[in-house]
Amino acid sequence: MRLLAMLVFGALAAAAQQSSELLLHQKFENDAGRLANCDLSKAAGLAFDIASEHESTLVVSLESKQGKRYTVTIYPPGGREVFHVKLKLADFQGPGRLDPAELKSLAISDITAASGGAPASNTIWIGKVETLSN
Repeated sequence: MRLLAMLVFGALAAAAQQSSELLLHQKFENDAGRLANCDLSKAAGLAFDIASEHESTLVVSLESKQGKRYTVTIYPPGGREVFHVKLKLADFQGPGRLDPAELKSLAISDITAASGGAPASNTIWIGKVETLSN
């Protein structure tokens, strides 16, 4: 399993609003950024575009300030096809109720090989990261 991206809430939304394209390669252990000006306290979800060289199984994880983790799995197609991801906070599985005001970070991990897929080099693009309101 490779950590592709970790976005710490607090300073990447400004970049997300301008041109938030993170080019991620599996060969990197992680690629960190900040979600700035991102008021998650009233967020109902997250949305972003993702594209992948190869079909992938990715886990999107939200971590609270208390260290609790909430996850959801997404399956981007291959061929660099843009896949729009729209996740409600209620879709995330984890211990208890997820409080958006307590969120600290978002991580995206590639578990393709761990879930039965062939290990391979892959490139993942992420763009247009935004929060969703009710």
